[in-house]
Amino acid sequence: MHCSSACEKVTPRAFIMWTEWIKRALVALPGGDDALFQNVWEKKRLLFDGKQGGGDVVDYNSARLVAAALRRGERLLVTLPDFQPHRPAFLFATALIRHFLDSRRQVGIATPRSGPVLYFGPSVGIREQLRRASVQGLGIDLAEVFSQQDVRRGATGITGRGPTQGALTENLPRVITVYSPADPIGILRAYRPCWVAVDCSDAPSMAWLQPLLKETVQQEIPVVAWGYNPLSECVTEFSSFGHTFTWPPSFPCTLNGELDALLRSLDPIYLGPVILNGKSISQLSTLLRKAWQLLVRATQHVDNKGRFEKDTVAVHWKYFRSLESLAVPVDFYEAQALRFWGLQSFDKLTAVCQHFRSASMQNDTRLYRDLEEVAALLQQARNNIENQGCALWEALINLCIEDFANNEVCLLVFPSDSKKRLFLFALLARHNTTEDDLHEMKTYVTSLNELRRWMHLHYNAAKGNGDDGVLMPSADAVWHPVLVGLPSPAMTPRLLYAFLHPQVDIVLYPHQCSSFMRRQAEWSLCLSGNPIRNVDALASMSRVVVQPAVPAFNARIAVNKPVEMNVETTQKTRTSLSGAVWQPEDPVIEVERLFQADDECEGEGLILNDQSENRTSPLSEPMEEIWCPKAVRVQFDQGWQAYFALDDEINVVSNGRLDSRYVRSLRHEERVLIIHGQQRQSLYDLIISRVHKHPSIELHLAMIRRWQEDLRVAYFQWCTHFVAESELRAYGTRDLDGLLRRMRVRGSQLVSSLTLSFWLKGFVLCPLDSEDLRRVGEVLNMGFVQTYYKHIAQAASRLRGLHRGLSNRLNRWLQDQVTGAIQGNDDDVIDAELGLTFGDVRNSLLILRIKKIELVNGPFLRSTLGRLEKDMQT
Repeated sequence: MHCSSACEKVTPRAFIMWTEWIKRALVALPGGDDALFQNVWEKKRLLFDGKQGGGDVVDYNSARLVAAALRRGERLLVTLPDFQPHRPAFLFATALIRHFLDSRRQVGIATPRSGPVLYFGPSVGIREQLRRASVQGLGIDLAEVFSQQDVRRGATGITGRGPTQGALTENLPRVITVYSPADPIGILRAYRPCWVAVDCSDAPSMAWLQPLLKETVQQEIPVVAWGYNPLSECVTEFSSFGHTFTWPPSFPCTLNGELDALLRSLDPIYLGPVILNGKSISQLSTLLRKAWQLLVRATQHVDNKGRFEKDTVAVHWKYFRSLESLAVPVDFYEAQALRFWGLQSFDKLTAVCQHFRSASMQNDTRLYRDLEEVAALLQQARNNIENQGCALWEALINLCIEDFANNEVCLLVFPSDSKKRLFLFALLARHNTTEDDLHEMKTYVTSLNELRRWMHLHYNAAKGNGDDGVLMPSADAVWHPVLVGLPSPAMTPRLLYAFLHPQVDIVLYPHQCSSFMRRQAEWSLCLSGNPIRNVDALASMSRVVVQPAVPAFNARIAVNKPVEMNVETTQKTRTSLSGAVWQPEDPVIEVERLFQADDECEGEGLILNDQSENRTSPLSEPMEEIWCPKAVRVQFDQGWQAYFALDDEINVVSNGRLDSRYVRSLRHEERVLIIHGQQRQSLYDLIISRVHKHPSIELHLAMIRRWQEDLRVAYFQWCTHFVAESELRAYGTRDLDGLLRRMRVRGSQLVSSLTLSFWLKGFVLCPLDSEDLRRVGEVLNMGFVQTYYKHIAQAASRLRGLHRGLSNRLNRWLQDQVTGAIQGNDDDVIDAELGLTFGDVRNSLLILRIKKIELVNGPFLRSTLGRLEKDMQT
């Protein structure tokens, strides 16, 4: 076990003593020993969707922990074992009822009881979850903790009002929802809450969490938090300000049984390393290992230096990771990389690295020399791949055609959607193999983000809420994920859904093995529930003084015997952990998270645009350059400032409306609307960031993604296939104009091929005429689109409706800002079905006045620009 030196040698007696102490501590927790709590939980009066028995042992003990945290005035994060929607609803309901009872009896810590409860989260959902929850026989409508406007949006968990409901509901605390706030400290100081609830969900990280927790410590505000991703950075951040209690993760199911079995999952995750081997790989891996060591040294060197030095190292890391993770032939990558969001060609990366190195030569000669050596090593590595072939590409081709067990499907899991799409495109171009062909071979190509969506769709389908076979492998099959390459440290929080399967493989270069062994030990500790932190949390809140020595549990991840794959002969051989390839690189210390914005995490969301199909001029394309020579530093009122590229667009408030303008055209004293936490100042991005995890919206987004991806692949395939002479005479060549002619023959009213170009580039969600979806599906032989074109059109209509709702409420709010009117805009409903109000997005919006504009010489990495920062002394 990799927990800690505090772990005691495994003995039956140690387990018995630990289990008995856990039980005593749970019983001793305050806040769960009165009649009402016992009636609610032990008699199972909490209902979800009107059904009894939804809660299990995990829910019951998590509720006791939350009640105790409020009674003690502590800060506690409970990491739940799965994403079943009743779990956070039951925890929040317990906290609200506990507050209601303690407020009447004046027990617990002395808190400002008159204040509201502030609920912070990354996306909407808690209103719907609370509406689906109710307390049988108590007549408490949990939905009424929100505003009356919220209650009217949909059905609550209780169909009628009991005789005492009004009196009870009046004493429930008022809850104010805050999503991804721009200024969490200002919100806490303005509302002075009696306690704070934080929903971490499965978020990899939340930039606003640390300042929020720090302020709650200073104001002595209790915090109860929950989530279900033990790999999230939120868990680490929370442990610096309070206690964490983690249940080992599992696929959603009812968890009953003995506590010791639930707290130390007995189901191991078998992780199998597949190590690439061959003549060319030894040299390549040596070059990459040397470059990695130098980059680590450079990273440590610039730790206390400025932005420019860190940017210089970061762009070399980007080049290194692009080479190390390359999974298609080099020439294909160079030709196609710019078509895919977030990818850059090696020629472009080489030039950018050279520019940053040259700029650093005079100010930091040591950094310059180290990075010059890195550049030489990376050039040699690129030459090796060009001359010898891409080993990872060859290995994945072999995995695609491997035989699997009868009921097993292979999932090739890429770190990003862009790399997944690029690999599928290369398969089509080089081997004429489509995604459907792979499915027939029981192989699916996916990404970490898409795997998350599949797992949620799988769960919803099991509950009868969707068609699991539309967008993912059959739920009846055994899914066997294969991670393509070693995920970077910044990707760790996104690995949760891969580790919900009993068998996972990972494809590695030899130089990555020591890093893999360190990382898997860290993953295993997080996935095991971290018993030491659990005991610390229980001891603090139960006040049961004598703590047991924590027994050393078996590691959650069991590393299988490694397999070496010779990419030249496709031969596989078993190897050993004791070989030289597994020896640790002692002098090298991995600096994991100096650069939080890992390139693989950028651009992963669906980039939503929906421009008019009737435009007669092309839109501006996304910027291909990853750097800019100069930037604009804009200082705003209220102590805010940000750096922007000159061609970044920003929303200027003019006469109560928004006018999108280039930053270079901004003027002193103008007012701008800033969407905090977003580089793209897009209302679509804002609205989707709030609702993308809602099951219905998740399916809509998946439909749009699939249509847009299929269109690009099908169009390429259509253009490159042989054209019969008769078709050529009738409709002309296979290009955009030819596609338009063929669609018009089928009844389309489109008049310009520019419209089709917008579709291909993702500038529109989908055609406004759903029949055009069917027509293009027929011409390009897109089976999915022909079958589901009405569903795709409905998905786009739903997303457009959300955008219109936000735009309308935003314009009304802006008008009020101009006139000085005081209106209750926060309760304005954007979408009734989702329970989304304007207040749910307003806390991410800032209207700021420009106080100073100055041009600053660079160079600058674009990925570091557009981030609003505040002078905390202001």
